[in-house]
Amino acid sequence: MYLVNRDSAQDLVTVPAQWHGTVPAPPYGERLLSLEMCHDGSLLGLWATDSQADLEPRQWFPGGSIGLSTPREPTTVVATQQWGNAVNVIGTIQLTVAYPSLQLIPDGLLVVGSRCDYLPGAPEHNAAVFDFDGGLIRTGCLGDGIEIIRSTADGRVWAGYFDEGIFGNNGWIKPLGAAGVVLWSTDTFEKVWEPISVQITSTYAATLVGDDLWTSTYGGFPISHLSPASEHSYPTTDSFPKALITDGTLAATFGHTKYCEGRRSHDSYTFRVWELSDTVDHPRITGRFSIPEAPEDADPKLMGYGDELTIIAGQQWYKLSLRDILNAGRQ
Repeated sequence: MYLVNRDSAQDLVTVPAQWHGTVPAPPYGERLLSLEMCHDGSLLGLWATDSQADLEPRQWFPGGSIGLSTPREPTTVVATQQWGNAVNVIGTIQLTVAYPSLQLIPDGLLVVGSRCDYLPGAPEHNAAVFDFDGGLIRTGCLGDGIEIIRSTADGRVWAGYFDEGIFGNNGWIKPLGAAGVVLWSTDTFEKVWEPISVQITSTYAATLVGDDLWTSTYGGFPISHLSPASEHSYPTTDSFPKALITDGTLAATFGHTKYCEGRRSHDSYTFRVWELSDTVDHPRITGRFSIPEAPEDADPKLMGYGDELTIIAGQQWYKLSLRDILNAGRQ
């Protein structure tokens, strides 16, 4: 048995995240555009080249937010992979998609844009596979409104959608992401599987355990276990989590909010541990986590993979595991 829930502020479990490394810019890269977790535990990044160094991260794409299908010139970006402090360049890509994310698949690099138009007669392609020399192998469409992308070791990819990708926008009458989550083939860009019984109206957080996706979704924020073999949702009383991790028996969700004291703003990082049960009505452990020596102006990115949380604050890489939280809860 693990620690019972601690509700009062003075009894909240506090756990420090563990520093894991830095995220330095690679050669020929000046501005980080996208940073994602890979199935092998590495960090994958897309960096703008020197000529694009003034562009804002994650709000960048060639063109405007309206009319994504307008022809545009490709822009060179650098793809990287990182385990510790060393950053390896794994490809230089001519990028045209909007709001890009990067994943590693067996035959190269998968780049997926979050937004795409439905054009008369055909959808805009927002997914592309490149070889490690940057050569384009194939393209396809995964639909508009993609919130999360997670690739499996065998080259399939999970896409989780936000509401515009589920209900339709940018010309989509029958959105490809209507089920909320879709498992895609990256060989053919065809659907492999999508849930039928689990209702999803927006994907807020996700983690990959083996080849299975676990998600926290809008509308009560249940934690759902999704795979072609089964689909099941566990109830929670959670609210708008930023990240999720799980070992299949327990799950932790994480939040980040800002609050003010006088003229100064402060960050609050919280977690809740849930026992995955059909009858759960409260978290087993409630607490806070800290990010030692994080830059004051950092807006941390929280990413779950399996039972471990990755935190990127500025150029610092931290980790926090479910085991760390449970060990702190026993003290």
